[in-house]
Amino acid sequence: MKRTRRALLAALLALLLLTACGPRPAHERIAGDMRRAYADPRLNYCVEKYGDEFTVSDTGDVRSTRFGGMQVYLQWDEEEGTYKDGYLVYLREEELLSLLAPIAATAFDEYKLCLSPYLVCPSSFDRDTTAEELLHVTALDDSAYGPAVQTFVYTTADPVNRELDMAALRDALWAEDYALRVYLCYVTAESFAQVSREAHRNGALLNLPYRCRLAFTIEPDEFCLSRTFYRCGEEAEASESEE
Repeated sequence: MKRTRRALLAALLALLLLTACGPRPAHERIAGDMRRAYADPRLNYCVEKYGDEFTVSDTGDVRSTRFGGMQVYLQWDEEEGTYKDGYLVYLREEELLSLLAPIAATAFDEYKLCLSPYLVCPSSFDRDTTAEELLHVTALDDSAYGPAVQTFVYTTADPVNRELDMAALRDALWAEDYALRVYLCYVTAESFAQVSREAHRNGALLNLPYRCRLAFTIEPDEFCLSRTFYRCGEEAEASESEE
């Protein structure tokens, strides 16, 4: 009886080993080939251009090990036959923030700045490109789609003064000939305490309550307010009372 059990166990183990070592199902091989066809060119592009360490996620997205697994935003340019990316915004994060902080200070006493690398830079830019050069990319450039830098400005200021705040930011950016896409978020003191660059980077602020949020683009001699959002405040209360 014991010999029979041992023989059965040995046969079962051999079967499991054969199954594990055997060829993968066709659908798994096809999925793996498709993932590599999508991910490998993107990964090779990032490594060759920046020399940093990158990995590929299960979905084929390229992520930076230097910035805590941050996804590298890549956009294929059919005309140029190459990728454009926003990785430089994080490579130049400290320099960009040092240039933008005095500009934010012209409008607000209390604020926090966070950068988002989800716009693209001209394909001619590389790891030697400066923060100043990034802030001078405009929609008028043939090699870019618009500003290369996007910032979130969090402040506890009163949103009733938003028109003056936007004008102050606009004038300060115009004085430097900078181009910038801005999300201006008016938040409570409680929400403001939760804001940090790390929290912004890992998506922890996506559902942060705000009193008012505006999205606009400032380029040399150009200002475009694209969207205004309200969560609470005079506008929201007024709209509710009218219903």
